[in-house]
Amino acid sequence: MGMDIPKHIKEHAVLGPFALAAGLAAHLADLANPHQVTAAQLGLTAPMDYKGAIGLPADFPTLAAVNNGDFYTITANVTDNDATRTNTGQNFSQYDEIVWNGATWDNLGNSGGVVANTWFVAKSGADTNNGMTPGSAFLTIGAAIAASSAGECIKVYCGEYTEDLTIKAGIYIDARNCMITGSHTIEAAAALYVYNLVASGGDCITGEGNVFCDHIALATGSDDLFVTSGGSLNIDCSYMVCEDGIALNNADGNGITATYEGIYISGTGIAMNSDAGTTYAKGGWITDDGSGTALAGDNVAKFYCSCTRINCATVWDIDATSILKIDAPEITGTRTEAAGSIVVANSWSRREVDVASYDTVPTDNVLGVTRTATGACAIELQTADMWPGRKIEIVDEGGNAGTNNITVSTEGAETIAGQDTLVIDDDYNVVCLYSDGSNWFVG
Repeated sequence: MGMDIPKHIKEHAVLGPFALAAGLAAHLADLANPHQVTAAQLGLTAPMDYKGAIGLPADFPTLAAVNNGDFYTITANVTDNDATRTNTGQNFSQYDEIVWNGATWDNLGNSGGVVANTWFVAKSGADTNNGMTPGSAFLTIGAAIAASSAGECIKVYCGEYTEDLTIKAGIYIDARNCMITGSHTIEAAAALYVYNLVASGGDCITGEGNVFCDHIALATGSDDLFVTSGGSLNIDCSYMVCEDGIALNNADGNGITATYEGIYISGTGIAMNSDAGTTYAKGGWITDDGSGTALAGDNVAKFYCSCTRINCATVWDIDATSILKIDAPEITGTRTEAAGSIVVANSWSRREVDVASYDTVPTDNVLGVTRTATGACAIELQTADMWPGRKIEIVDEGGNAGTNNITVSTEGAETIAGQDTLVIDDDYNVVCLYSDGSNWFVG
């Protein structure tokens, strides 16, 4: 069923995975004409008029009974070449689509012309149907996927579906009123919209593409919810619940982008795991039953996480090569980071400096120097505490830097605005430093 991607889906797709929802909504708004064919596309002088499904030969309309633009789907599993019906001697087979152009029948199924780009699935359907209209829907989503091609849409009517799916590249499944249970593979540029996702006997979603879950994605036992394979996964899921598995598993370094309202883990569960890849996550809360891990990473893993709160037995556990930037007003739990890792927790967190000398650490963001009330202060910027985009603010909270200076230096050969040191000698002054990964600058 070859056809171009519908225009309103294609336009939204270029804006990013989450803009596909708007494109799909526009596409589904056209379901009154499920075949999405127009007179202009077929060179007709009259508008298309979809007349429904017919069989062969008995149900085939006579030439006297048809009008220009009449459009049919053939459901009979037979071949017919009766010239009195075709007027051209063409062969017609099951699932062919034909249109009367005023003189002859155009067989769209044989000619490779415009064909249906929306398939239908319903609990009242049957996989022996053609799936081309709501009244002739398939019973299973798998049957619709098998019939579909890139750029086509599958509309799944409400119900519970238990099957393992391979969601082909470039297709769009609208199952937003459904619960789907199984272990699924999703390919590039595909999109799945569903109400509930339940893992069963394996990881719930593996692959690349776009997944939108309006309610809950659930995995029990050691099953994972979302696992990358071959490309990046883009996920928009209200709530994720995971037992001993991983909710967001960036397993092959291709990357995960996720938005969510809440993630609950239990047992040995992990909310987000990254192995050599980058995970971007933005959402609400992450919590556990008292034994889980929110973030785990190794092999140059990178986490950029923003959420309202994290309350887990282990907030993060990362190796020496990993980078973690996390913004969460409330963080409760053990934090394990190997020497050499870079952790920035809460971008505007404040550390009071009330000693004569202080060496920075990766979690420093705002240094409130109260030491100046009683004496001078020396701050050394550590080499390990520097990466592109790194920022540190130094504030004279003691209010007496004019007398008791704050002297800022670097551990290695790095410079500060081209100099070896920077001296803060104005009362209540604030200096913002940022790094390009090699040196520091004043901004």
